[in-house]
Formats: sequence, structure tokens, C-alpha cells
Amino acid sequence: MKMAIIFLVTFFLLLVDTIEQIQPYLIISYIFGLFLGVTDYTLYTCFGPFSKQLRDPFEEHENNFT
Repeated sequence: MKMAIIFLVTFFLLLVDTIEQIQPYLIISYIFGLFLGVTDYTLYTCFGPFSKQLRDPFEEHENNFT
């Protein structure tokens, strides 16, 4: 949730600055924050509490190949 708020604030600041001039540091920080958010979400999905619900297709079909 914190990351979403940071993204929205940064996006708002980026929109405000486009009226005068696009600031490169805001674009870089927004892209970097977006990358970190996506990375955090994927790691949480892979290793977090929801990982127990994921299925492993290799384990399901392991007995068929022997």
C-alpha cells in the first residue's frame, strides 16, 4: 500500500512538472520505484504465504515419466 501511495505522489509531481519542464530525476525515480514495487510483489508472491497455493506442474506429472 505504501508503494502505491509513493507511485501516485511521484506521478502527480511528474504531471505538475510537465507544465514547466520534465525533470529527469523524477522520471528515473518513478521508473526505479515501479521496478522495485514489481520486484517486491513477485518475491512476496513466490515466497510469501500465498506460495502454498501455487501448484508445481513438475510434481504433478513426475510419476508419468518413470
